[in-house]
Amino acid sequence: MSSLVDLYVVYRILRKLTTPFNKWEAFKTGVIDAQGNILKSSKERTLNDEQQSFNKFDLMILKLKKLLEKIPGGKNKFASYAAALLILREGEEIVDDEKLLEEKLEEYINDEYLMEDAPTNNVGGGNVKGMDGDGPSRAKSKKVRRKKFAGHEVFVVDTGRYMKSRFGKKKHTRYENYIGNDEVADAIREYSEENPSSSIILQDETTGAMLFLKYGKKHRF
Repeated sequence: MSSLVDLYVVYRILRKLTTPFNKWEAFKTGVIDAQGNILKSSKERTLNDEQQSFNKFDLMILKLKKLLEKIPGGKNKFASYAAALLILREGEEIVDDEKLLEEKLEEYINDEYLMEDAPTNNVGGGNVKGMDGDGPSRAKSKKVRRKKFAGHEVFVVDTGRYMKSRFGKKKHTRYENYIGNDEVADAIREYSEENPSSSIILQDETTGAMLFLKYGKKHRF
């Protein structure tokens, strides 16, 4: 499966996981309630709207979502992302084995896919390449927020910067075209120069969604 398809699958699962049950189409048609309990079995869904609003994919996400609610740390966005990657790697069939699913989810959330905060860079501290306390000022100063996800470097960015980068950086194009020219951009460029074989992930600070700005030779999940 290509990386583009992988990202689409993760996005689709993540979007559904982070949508409250009372916003699902299945809730509007009366198939489930606001807590995700199924009110109508497949045999009882006689109307076309009812059948279309709740399919096998919806059932899989419902089971996953309810399980996440019971696991410590399972309600945050990073846990939802880890769950989406779990389905991508293990296959949809894992949802049918609730015990195995719970074990795998806890493993992904607490170990392999735990997001860890990295030290925050700042201009005054001289941690950003080419800048120091006496260096040129910027019109708008932003803190550099970095994390680790599945062994990859993650930079948390504003939505505008995230959207400009949604198709990834093309070879031989300048980073400035995607990430601008400020402290955050400097930190991303510096990391890329120092780690040419590593991938770079951007995370939208508003939605928590992630994308690859650059795929490195070490790209893996």
